[in-house]
Amino acid sequence: MCPLWPLHILLLYILCLAPLLLMAQHVPTGKPQQQPKQLLQVSFIGANLTEKIMEGDSKSIEFQIANLDDYSDSGSVEVELTSTNPEIATVQQMGKYVLNAPQDFSPNSKWTGSFNLTARFLGYTKVAVKLWGRIAVSTNGDDNSVEKKELLAESEPSRVAVIRRPRAVDRAFIYTVAILVSVAFVNMGCLLDLDVVKETLKKPIGPVIGFCCQYLFMPVVNI
Repeated sequence: MCPLWPLHILLLYILCLAPLLLMAQHVPTGKPQQQPKQLLQVSFIGANLTEKIMEGDSKSIEFQIANLDDYSDSGSVEVELTSTNPEIATVQQMGKYVLNAPQDFSPNSKWTGSFNLTARFLGYTKVAVKLWGRIAVSTNGDDNSVEKKELLAESEPSRVAVIRRPRAVDRAFIYTVAILVSVAFVNMGCLLDLDVVKETLKKPIGPVIGFCCQYLFMPVVNI
């Protein structure tokens, strides 16, 4: 036996763990996202975002903001729609929504906007509505100031599912698998020995245990 085999094992152990340690110690350098102060009450009308969208389709969706008058003292605000995964589905606003007080902040009224949602790829994404305010920030202690966007509120994200468009090759694959499985079952039935079946039925403890484990215990454990 080679006297250096413990050294070889230690070297392989280090080479396997080194990438994992580097990934664990990786710290993102990006700036933390600004958290909203309040929850924006938004309802989507005309189309339900929870419905599945086929890949490549685009739909127009309207939304309403119910508590916009809560931000009447913020002056000019901007409404923005975002998608957490633009590669799955992209959001295109119908123009830039900039609201000014007091004409756009009517009490007990709902403000309505719309956007286009285009499905790009198979998967899931979330669509949210954000409300940005503009605040004046002085620079270097001078009287000159610049406007800075501040996140005032954000709605609960709505989940969007993008599914694959039905294709002829998918149906052909399903039918082919069904035929092959049927042929396999027929072949298995042809190879059965009736004497073995009779002996199994006389002592069915093994098949009963297997049936209970597969159709009772395994589904319960996976819940």
